[in-house]
Amino acid sequence: MSYEPRSRGIRSRRTPPKTSKKASRERKDEQEQAYFYQEPAPVDREQLSARVMNSLEHLGNQRFPLPPFSEHFNRWTKDVDAVLTEFTTTLPEAVDDEYKQTVAKLLGEVRGEFDKRIEAETKWASELSELQHQLSNYELELSKVEQEERKRKEDVRRGHEKSKKKILSEIEAIDRQRLRLLRKKPTVLERLFGKSKAELEDSASKLQSRKESLVGTEKGLQRELNDLKSDYEARRRKLVERNKSLKEKLTELKSSSLVDDALEMRKNACQALRLAIAGSVERLNTQPKENTQDTPNTSNS
Repeated sequence: MSYEPRSRGIRSRRTPPKTSKKASRERKDEQEQAYFYQEPAPVDREQLSARVMNSLEHLGNQRFPLPPFSEHFNRWTKDVDAVLTEFTTTLPEAVDDEYKQTVAKLLGEVRGEFDKRIEAETKWASELSELQHQLSNYELELSKVEQEERKRKEDVRRGHEKSKKKILSEIEAIDRQRLRLLRKKPTVLERLFGKSKAELEDSASKLQSRKESLVGTEKGLQRELNDLKSDYEARRRKLVERNKSLKEKLTELKSSSLVDDALEMRKNACQALRLAIAGSVERLNTQPKENTQDTPNTSNS
């Protein structure tokens, strides 16, 4: 009996069983059939009502920050519309004529009240802005008057200082002249005609005149400064009184604003909307249910 060696070739690989891939049309039909037989989940009326009621209660008690409130009013109205839309789209069978009329009336009243408040707030903000603008102008004018007063004082002082320096220079020149006359030894003719004495008297007169001019210059400076001060205080008094009046009006306008966040009105409106929704759901629940009997299919034998 002969021995045949085992062939050492390439081992046979295991090949996975061929699976037939379904056509895309068949897969699409299967998906459509799966979705076709899916029944929508029933709407839980109690849960929906509770969710809508809670949202409306929250909106009714919502407080707004500082004015202006017009943006808050618009946002609040959109939030209420979103809550009501959720109710009507999720449970459309509850939306009867009574519900539509009640909600339309309530929303119309709310929007009308908001429009009045926005108009009043716009008018109030305009008056407030105008008063602030006037106050800013008067404060600017007051600052301008103060700057002009300082400049006028500096100009007056500068002018008098220039005159004072000129007079002092003249006095100094006269003093030097008198000193030369006193030191000078008079001649025979000057003693005879008294010329030296006359020159001394003339220089003394000039010196006295210039000293009086110096005193007059100082008095004139004080007089002009007093006149400037009186004029400045009169102008400043008018501006200060006007500023005070504007500030009082501004404070009164800020404190007397009738525009608020309409909390009480919004709370009552949301309560009325909740009653309207509760009534519509109650009417829906009390409607008689239709009895449907299944008729069996009969086939001819």
